[in-house]
Amino acid sequence: MSTPRIIERNSKRQFDDLMLGSIELFCLAAELSSFTEAATAAGVTPAAVSRSVSRLEERMEVRLFVRTTRRIRLTDAGSTYYERCREALGQLIDAEREATGQQASAAGVLRISLPTPYAYYRVLPILPMFREQHPQVQVDVHISNRNIDFSDEGFDLTVRGRAPGDSNLDSRTRNSSWWQVPPICRARAD
Repeated sequence: MSTPRIIERNSKRQFDDLMLGSIELFCLAAELSSFTEAATAAGVTPAAVSRSVSRLEERMEVRLFVRTTRRIRLTDAGSTYYERCREALGQLIDAEREATGQQASAAGVLRISLPTPYAYYRVLPILPMFREQHPQVQVDVHISNRNIDFSDEGFDLTVRGRAPGDSNLDSRTRNSSWWQVPPICRARAD
């Protein structure tokens, strides 16, 4: 089963460039129940928020807010639209975090390979603190002085005495007050 396309070939684009910004301002106004407070939070004028909401209402031919001089209130259609938009904006934020590796909190398995002295004197003593700070991260530590095949063995991070010859790896040299810390390598992000 294939994923449906948002924009079919040879069809007219359905969204203008300002629509996402208008949706964000609409959601902010709905959450704060005020165009003025939404404008302050977004760093725009109340008139800009009002125009954005009006554009959405004109486009969809439906009233999203009941407006009075003192406040705004979502209509039934506005409430439904708000819930769907809030969900969609959350998914966009999550998609961006996943794509850029900026998750809200660290989670998953971290596989690291360390030489024996570095593991015992530098990493293992601080590992409990790391686990306390990041309970969703499972750390798989491999302690060995042998050279490893970084990608074949599936490590996320390794510390070795010299830089690797593999050009697909990032290598950084770290300094320490009591010991020259060897290069730290990780797989390059695609």
